[in-house]
Amino acid sequence: MIKTVVRRWNGPKFDWRIDVRVQLNDETWRRAKRGFNGTEKQAHKEGERFAFAIRDEAEKKLLKGEKLRKEVPTLAEFKSRFIKEHLEANRLKETTADTYKYRLDLYLVPKLGKKKLDEIDLADINSLKSDLEHLESATVNCILGVLSKLLNFAFDNGVLNRAPVRIKKLKAMAPRVEFYSFDEYAALTAAAKALDPKLYAMVLLGGDAGLRRGEMAALSWSDVDFDLGQLTVRGTLYKGVITSPKGGRARTVHLTTRLAEALQAIRHKKGPRVLLTVDDGPLTTTAINDSMPSILTAAGMKPSRKVHVLRHTFCSHLAMKGAPARSIMELAGHTDLATTLRYMHLSPEATQSAIRLLEPTSPIQNSPEKLGRIWEESVPA
Repeated sequence: MIKTVVRRWNGPKFDWRIDVRVQLNDETWRRAKRGFNGTEKQAHKEGERFAFAIRDEAEKKLLKGEKLRKEVPTLAEFKSRFIKEHLEANRLKETTADTYKYRLDLYLVPKLGKKKLDEIDLADINSLKSDLEHLESATVNCILGVLSKLLNFAFDNGVLNRAPVRIKKLKAMAPRVEFYSFDEYAALTAAAKALDPKLYAMVLLGGDAGLRRGEMAALSWSDVDFDLGQLTVRGTLYKGVITSPKGGRARTVHLTTRLAEALQAIRHKKGPRVLLTVDDGPLTTTAINDSMPSILTAAGMKPSRKVHVLRHTFCSHLAMKGAPARSIMELAGHTDLATTLRYMHLSPEATQSAIRLLEPTSPIQNSPEKLGRIWEESVPA
């Protein structure tokens, strides 16, 4: 079996990228890629020639009994190459790369590290799932996703002769979104305002503008435009370094009146960052977390360090007040509409407006006589 794919090359050297996969008589696969200059039709012909050449060369070696591949590495041995040539080469965000490394070191290497990549089978996957039964299904699926990425990367780069085992993920319920009710949020903002103007601004940045904690810490005065009444989220703070925000793009959020007033109240010239510590140093993400319990306690609520609940509150309150999903998606900076739709069940209009579509506006408008006339008028003469 031969599979040939021709894609437009984005680089400066070639017009096309030819990607061929060839299945041999022993049911193993070979994959190879090359660049090509010419027309698309010529590229397809070159792809066929290239695929047959790969197949013939491999079959000759098989007949001679030659060893086609070096020994397949174990998962533990292959980990460093996966990190270097996939995570680092593709410039994944540091937060994403660190999450991959964490799941590899904590779950995958201890369980499957001594296994050669081509020995990992369905029994190993099921055993891994059993060992992780104490975790939420969504978390287990994320771990399985890392394993799937690693095995597919190995196959795409010729380390595996056969396509890797198909990993079936667990059925996972949509995660419950935790947010503050309107009364709870009012109590929270009042408590923060009474405690400290900086804390008040911080709470409003989360609940009135939807900023993540790293985005709060990275926010600079140059990102705030009081004349236009808006702020732009350009970066996030991670391990002391400002990088691009989640999703890789900036977003603009209009300021509520009270958020604009709160930011004006703490406006300073002690540095570029908006939020500062009591010693006038830049506020860290850890310090933002640490400030939440005292605010919640002052509001008469259970103390927690979960700053992200403020962002959930921002999205939830917008949905509850009837904001369209697309608007919430843009304001929150979601890259996937499915993320936004987690909040839309809170909208009182979501089902009511749909049911109202079935209501006749008047007995005459939808009468059989009028419907008949509409049908007759719609039929071509």
